[in-house]
Amino acid sequence: MSLNHESKFTVSRIVVIAINLLNFAGLGVALYLTWLHYQVHTNPAFHSFCAMNDAFNCETVAESPYSVFFGLPVAVWGLLGYLLMFLVAVFGVGMKQSAAAYLFLLGAAACSVLTSLVLAIVSYCIICSFCVMCSVTYGINVILFAVIVWQARAQRFAFKQAADDLFFLVRRYKVILVLLLLAAALLCFFFPKYWDHAESAAHHGAGQGTTADGHHWIGARTPALIVVEFSDYLCPHCRRAHSMQRALVSANPERLQLVHRHFPLDDACNPLIETPFHPGACLLSRAALCAGKQQRFWEMNDLLYSPGDLGGATWEEKVEVAAQRAGLNIRRFRECLASPETQKELEQDIAEALRLELNGTPSFVVNGEIHLGMIPPKVFAEHGIVMPAR
Repeated sequence: MSLNHESKFTVSRIVVIAINLLNFAGLGVALYLTWLHYQVHTNPAFHSFCAMNDAFNCETVAESPYSVFFGLPVAVWGLLGYLLMFLVAVFGVGMKQSAAAYLFLLGAAACSVLTSLVLAIVSYCIICSFCVMCSVTYGINVILFAVIVWQARAQRFAFKQAADDLFFLVRRYKVILVLLLLAAALLCFFFPKYWDHAESAAHHGAGQGTTADGHHWIGARTPALIVVEFSDYLCPHCRRAHSMQRALVSANPERLQLVHRHFPLDDACNPLIETPFHPGACLLSRAALCAGKQQRFWEMNDLLYSPGDLGGATWEEKVEVAAQRAGLNIRRFRECLASPETQKELEQDIAEALRLELNGTPSFVVNGEIHLGMIPPKVFAEHGIVMPAR
């Protein structure tokens, strides 16, 4: 039994409401992910509820280079996509060429599902961690696509006529479309690149050296304030905090000195860790120490904080890639990695961290006071340290 015209109209309105609700939900999640992406890259103390463990960690995904596409965070592209579909569903479905609007929504939803599939594969195969809230958008995209397909079949749209109507609208409003594309290009170009830590991590021109007991420092040779960081190269919070400290050093090259010490949360070398947590972190710390033997500590340091950008399937292969990029003598580097002296040097840092009763990273020691996660801005203000502009 077929639906009468009034029933079809009622069902159509319900479907449009469902499409709008799904787009609205997608907008909400994408807005949260956009905020999360900003916080992850600018706030060392930030911790999201969806950073559950190594396998399900939205912060790890947000930190990866795959979280940005053509100069915009992927979440911002999601915002724009959901907003566009929302506007088409609200203003386009009721017009004379409503079939064209549904065809556009069908194509946009199909692209969203395909994008979700690609991002899920990248998360599983490359980043090795899933973003829970991103997965929510994947579900929204699949449901949205299914609803639009169901509506298209139920209404028995003539796809050829819908395509003709859509091309007619494109030709009719081509100036507006060109302006929208231009606006998107300008947004990609001028959007603040807060995730680009290259400038913050730059150390060219800054003083460098080692302390009396052999620990690498960067910044002022006669500092007003010394910050000692205990860090783990596989800790996402450490990477953000370290970038912030390096930005502080760049802004205060004559007043602030940053000293790096190693505290890998890896049961392979850290007695505090009883079960596998950051496997490979001990090796990365030894690699940094060996780079220091060839006066390339800070070059290697920068590379090791982004292990996902290094090639290779194993940690051993990754550190070799990093050593090559840092310009090290590979033979000497390999010998150093295997040396018991390097292991002893790392153990001294770990022993000091345990003596200070540190139980997490990043941890900072300033004038004998320990700060976990971040250093309060008032500490810097007391010593005339200028906070860098974001």
